[in-house]
Amino acid sequence: MVELKFTHNKERDIKNIWETANFDHPWENSLPKSSGLYHWKNRSYEECREEIKNDVEGYHKSPILPIFLKSLEDSWKPINDIYFEKLRNVTENEIYTDKFTAYLTVAGRCPYSIKDNSFMVSSRRPIFQNLRTCGHELLHLQMEKTHLPYIKKQLNFRESEYVNESLTELLNLEFKDLWLVHDFGYDEYKGLRKIINEKWKKNPQIKPLIDDCINYVQDNRKSLNFLDV
Repeated sequence: MVELKFTHNKERDIKNIWETANFDHPWENSLPKSSGLYHWKNRSYEECREEIKNDVEGYHKSPILPIFLKSLEDSWKPINDIYFEKLRNVTENEIYTDKFTAYLTVAGRCPYSIKDNSFMVSSRRPIFQNLRTCGHELLHLQMEKTHLPYIKKQLNFRESEYVNESLTELLNLEFKDLWLVHDFGYDEYKGLRKIINEKWKKNPQIKPLIDDCINYVQDNRKSLNFLDV
């Protein structure tokens, strides 16, 4: 049985907040200039760590934190086995590990780490959206170990990530019934996501779909808009 553990680690949270402040992302321009993220931008982690720690101390001490985590864990539990069975079928591979970890963060950014089979979920998001985040990041982790190495042999890093992010359209096709919210993706990926949607409905097999994605990127290299997400 594959297990997803939900927990909170203060140091990981602080580090993710700093990384979010120093990461170029599409929503940066929508952040108010008064946001703490701007205070920590273009400064070293060592310089900012105590400031961030003090800024989120109330959040880290809140008695609501374990309640939120428990609610998320209880919401995931009924769909856990169904999700991983769907993931096996969609990727046409066994799940590469039987233990994953979801770490709670106060930041809106939820990165994944292949090093320890983990990802982050955000306290800024409601339960259904966090369930979708779990599905989204677990799909990325599974792809990293199954099909992404093949993609990377055909495309450069940014092109591979373009395909990797676009493939999360599969969540809307095969997993949406588990959390009832749509995975929209970024506007820059709409063209390929539309193709994925159409191709999968005609032939729900991952390998031909990936080849179609690779061909699309190779044919449109000069016109693609890349995001570092």
